[in-house]
Amino acid sequence: VRLLLCSLLLAGLACAAAPHPRAQGTAAQDKRELVAVMDMQAVGASKVEREAISDRMREVLLKTGRFKVVDRSQMKAVLDEQALQQTGCTDQECAVKVGQILGVRKIVTGKVIKFSDTAWQVSATMIDVETAETLRADSVRHQGDVFSLLEGPVATLGAKLVGAPGVVAVAAGPAITAA
Repeated sequence: VRLLLCSLLLAGLACAAAPHPRAQGTAAQDKRELVAVMDMQAVGASKVEREAISDRMREVLLKTGRFKVVDRSQMKAVLDEQALQQTGCTDQECAVKVGQILGVRKIVTGKVIKFSDTAWQVSATMIDVETAETLRADSVRHQGDVFSLLEGPVATLGAKLVGAPGVVAVAAGPAITAA
């Protein structure tokens, strides 16, 4: 009886520890690329605004269904561990190094410039980590508050980076024109 109970207990534990067959099939079929989005450089923008824009870019890329996005805390840990946080890690060579450490195929870098409370420019670049080639680069300008920037232009910029078909600029405020 003891032997039977032990055998049943071990069999139950083995079944509980084994991954569900549907979960295995789903993982095998997941063809999304792993991408990292570095926090944007900020010129005139606060840390909160910079992080909000960077997070929105991550969200946009994730929602395309084409990418798995590295979590910000995981990226921060890698930057801290490699002492890259202190150096700023703003150039393409550093971004490629971070991408290689994270094991991603693509990495997105960018810059947010805040000219005033209602005038913004956000630029972003998608880089192939294996070749260090710039795959896409684009920018958006916006006149309005940070919330309308997040909803319209940043979402448009993210869609442009992934080459989403039929991307049309979202007008969340009047365009900024050069004087």
